[in-house]
Amino acid sequence: MKVLFITCMYNRPKISKLYLLGLKRLNQIYPLDVIVYCSDQESIKLCEEFGVKHYFYKNLPLGEKHNDLFNQAIQFDADYIIHSGDDNVMSNELYLLYLEEFKKDKEYIKTTGLYFYKGGKVLEFHPKNTFGAFRAFKVSTLKDLVSNSVTFTDNVLIGGKTYEQGYYHKLPNYKSEYYKEKNKVGNVTKLSLELYSNDINVGLDFSSESTLKEARVKETIIKTDKPQIIDFKSNQNIWSFEKYYSLCTNAKIEEIYRIIGEEEKEYLKTL
Repeated sequence: MKVLFITCMYNRPKISKLYLLGLKRLNQIYPLDVIVYCSDQESIKLCEEFGVKHYFYKNLPLGEKHNDLFNQAIQFDADYIIHSGDDNVMSNELYLLYLEEFKKDKEYIKTTGLYFYKGGKVLEFHPKNTFGAFRAFKVSTLKDLVSNSVTFTDNVLIGGKTYEQGYYHKLPNYKSEYYKEKNKVGNVTKLSLELYSNDINVGLDFSSESTLKEARVKETIIKTDKPQIIDFKSNQNIWSFEKYYSLCTNAKIEEIYRIIGEEEKEYLKTL
């Protein structure tokens, strides 16, 4: 079983380094590969320092950037892809729990709860999901979501919508394959995976969750007694986490130390 971590980086290399240090620790538990989409030179230098595979891609729109990252990732020889922001770190314990779910052939895995960390302040947050922090996808499931240009040989009714014969229509792979087996498809041209709306810069998690829900991808949620993820915040963030203060409880720095390794602890002291 091969595991691939993917993320995007832009203009916060000091925080991004914590993400890569975390993967370096996890790699000692079970081998993993990494693909990073960088949009600035400092992030490229950081990836070169850690020796991870990286590509330069424009930063905006973020939906397009993340879609391209996923399309690159599904071409890689991996069984599972784990995606998160470059400001997230997970515990060894959570990684082992994910690996157990991979052995069960689960399609889509995520967990609940995380800690926010900024400037020595630690907040515990327990939402219903983790806003995209370390979502794991079975690669074959993602490939089924790849969009296709389809020409039907007959008029076909799908979900209350009529797809007319002789015209080009866009369908995910699993649907076009179904109608191909039914001998109603005359031509299929593969396009790309669009997990997110291409033109968006905010609401990425909600956009992708909508795509997954529509495709009826089966979700597995790992619940733990304590959060096993840290979201390290800086002044360079996509969205303002401060609005979630009222939903958080104060936590001690020891909760952070429970999750990260010694090298991460030493590095955190320098920030």
